[in-house]
Amino acid sequence: MREHGYKMAINGLTVPGCKLVAGRSSRKWVDEAEAERLLRQKFNLDTIMPRSLLSVAQAEKLLKTIETGTRFSNLLQANISKPEGAPTLVSEDDPRPAIDSNPVSELTNLDNPDTLLQ
Repeated sequence: MREHGYKMAINGLTVPGCKLVAGRSSRKWVDEAEAERLLRQKFNLDTIMPRSLLSVAQAEKLLKTIETGTRFSNLLQANISKPEGAPTLVSEDDPRPAIDSNPVSELTNLDNPDTLLQ
């Protein structure tokens, strides 16, 4: 039943009592080499790369233990991305905003057929 409701919602149909929201996702380094270069300015290699580069959450926890400048923090933050999570069907009272999954809403100019092919 849930799978059928999900398929309906993902295709733009309304499922009574439910809505489509973005699911959870994990942050990751945009450029691991750049994140490593920045973290090596503050920590030794064994601390930040026991086997692989620290995750974003692990690096943030470690950075709380030392004093860093705004410039360094800004450079590191610019190297973090958080992709949108996969759509998830939840009850209407869920606090997350609903996703517009109606395929027609993506069409911007129905009067000009040439724009539909772009």
